[in-house]
Amino acid sequence: PSIWVYLALWLGEALLFILPGLFVGIAMAYCPVHFKTMGTTSLGNYVLHPTYIGAPWLAYVQTPVLSRITSPSYGVVANIVIVFTWNVVFCLVFAHTFSAWFHWGLVNFFQLIKRCCMCCMKSRRAHP
Repeated sequence: PSIWVYLALWLGEALLFILPGLFVGIAMAYCPVHFKTMGTTSLGNYVLHPTYIGAPWLAYVQTPVLSRITSPSYGVVANIVIVFTWNVVFCLVFAHTFSAWFHWGLVNFFQLIKRCCMCCMKSRRAHP
C-alpha cells in the first residue's frame, strides 16, 4: 500500500478516538441539564468500552439469550432483526447501569482528589 493509504488509516483512527469524547463534551457543555444522563452514560461507555469489546464474558451473557430467541427456522432477516434488537437493548441497559455508575464513581473520585489537594494547599498556606 502507498503512503496515502497509511495516512488515511491513521487519520481515520485518530478521528475515531478524538470525535466521541469531543461530541460528548460538546453535548454536556451545551445541554448539561437535559442530557445529563446521556452525557454520563456516553462518557462512561467511552471509557469502559475497550475493556468489554470482544471480552469473553460477553459470550457468557449473549450465548444463552441468543440461543433461546433465535432459530434457523425464523429465516435470516428475522434473526438479524432479533440479534440487532437484543444488542440495542443490551447496550441501553449497560449504558444506564454500569457505565453510568462508573462515570459517577470516576467523578466522585476526582472530586475527592480535589478536596484533598485543597486541604493540603490550605495547610501549606497556614504554616509558612
